[in-house]
Amino acid sequence: MNEWEQAFGRKMEAIREQSFVYFDRLADEVIEPAFRRVADFVAKWNFQTSMNRSNEGQRSFKFALNENDYLLVLFRFEGVDTVESDYECCVGGKGRIAGQRTGSGLRNADQQWAESCFQSALDNFVGMLAKGAEVGQEMAEAAVS
Repeated sequence: MNEWEQAFGRKMEAIREQSFVYFDRLADEVIEPAFRRVADFVAKWNFQTSMNRSNEGQRSFKFALNENDYLLVLFRFEGVDTVESDYECCVGGKGRIAGQRTGSGLRNADQQWAESCFQSALDNFVGMLAKGAEVGQEMAEAAVS
């Protein structure tokens, strides 16, 4: 590498490292409190919740009704200034179903945005559960006929 490439690489690494620090702070001060608030609410319906912080620049959150019916919500750092939320569901043993991905600038992500990511994912998860229950009811009724 020439001198310019080395200097440029050092600058980009410094920016990226600073952004990881900002993401961790955002996760600690905004995303995790939003998760705890939503988790406390859904506990009324026997959701078991957990959080994983094992990967740098990423936090994952699980909402489970049992081992076959659960929702995983992931927040991750992208690029140098974006936080992205994504989710996937597992419903009735059908395997994993991808959800909707949404993003925000690191400096624009706030608790309202984080809560809306959790709420949207939970709404879609419960919708899939309801569809599965409707199909099960129709099959039971057809078997009786």
